[in-house]
Amino acid sequence: MNPFPIIRASWRRYPGTALATVLLVALAVALGTAVSLLEPSIRRGATAAADRFDLVVGAPGGEAQLVLSAVYLDGTPLPPLSGAVLDRVRNEAGVAWCSPLLFGDTWRGLPIVGVDEVFLDGQGAFRAPEDAYAGALVPLEPGERFHGAHGAAAVTEHDESHTEYVVRGRLAPTGTPWDRALLVSASSLWRTHGLVAGQSSPPVSAVVVKPRSVADAYRLRQLFRTESSVALFPAEVLVRLYALLGDAQTLFSGMARLAQGAVLAAVLMAVFAGMARRRKTLAVLRALGAPRRYGALALWLEVFLMLAAGGLVGLVLGWGLCAWGASLAAKATGVALTVTLGKSEWAAFGLTLLVGGAAALLPAWSGYRLSVAAALRE
Repeated sequence: MNPFPIIRASWRRYPGTALATVLLVALAVALGTAVSLLEPSIRRGATAAADRFDLVVGAPGGEAQLVLSAVYLDGTPLPPLSGAVLDRVRNEAGVAWCSPLLFGDTWRGLPIVGVDEVFLDGQGAFRAPEDAYAGALVPLEPGERFHGAHGAAAVTEHDESHTEYVVRGRLAPTGTPWDRALLVSASSLWRTHGLVAGQSSPPVSAVVVKPRSVADAYRLRQLFRTESSVALFPAEVLVRLYALLGDAQTLFSGMARLAQGAVLAAVLMAVFAGMARRRKTLAVLRALGAPRRYGALALWLEVFLMLAAGGLVGLVLGWGLCAWGASLAAKATGVALTVTLGKSEWAAFGLTLLVGGAAALLPAWSGYRLSVAAALRE
């Protein structure tokens, strides 16, 4: 016998109960999916943004803040690093290339960063002090002019105290915060702020270094760990940050699993509470000759289908919310976050169905043991 007609009849008679059950399951699964997708997407985006920065040298201070400011352009001021350190890095064997990073100026809230030409990676050249190159997300076209401002303020009027820059080109998109940056020559920023190179270079915010080999990278890191400078691998700092993020991920995942368990329990309680409405229907079917297993199968399948529908909707909803949040984060920070449903999310969905299917055996067993005579007398 086909159990689907009785299931459809139950849903038509009590659509609110069925819809509420599906939505509850969907919200619980969406929460778990979002938590599961969030941490890997952040990890991938942050790692990709740091790929270009093999070694960073800065003034002594917090290593995490040095990475956040130098790699992710978070805008927090860094203590100045002596220009003598920059000169030492430039003259050190084992350095394929290096570039100073000068922060502090902005245009409409977007960072203006002073760098050497080598940092442009062959996409342009600083032939004049006013030359500038715009990141892929900067709303300026080649040939347009702009003035910088010191700090986070935006310049809305002509400002003679800052160099008028001309955008000479647009850099290729990288999916990093540098897509929202304007790159100018370090020498032009020094002149703008009244700093002139003498026997050594003026102070800088940080220095990014490309070592020639892995051995050179470790040697240079050790060499520039002194009282006046600190050298670090951004990847190592990210590993420590990931460990903290992983602890939070474990906590949030546990909370999401508890929420899913609570929702499953609530669904089963609702099904048992509705058994009184189904008892007479099942008793009539049994009296007409339907076997015990038919009523049990109908009850089990009804609960399982609601759990499956809610789980599938929740999976899509959780992915959609994460993808929407990732697009907002990309616009705000420039870090491209990719959100993809992986094996772990599908495995969690399968586990939800497995546990839900097992739990649905309880109302099915109750229907199987139903006494026809007692139900018809009610």
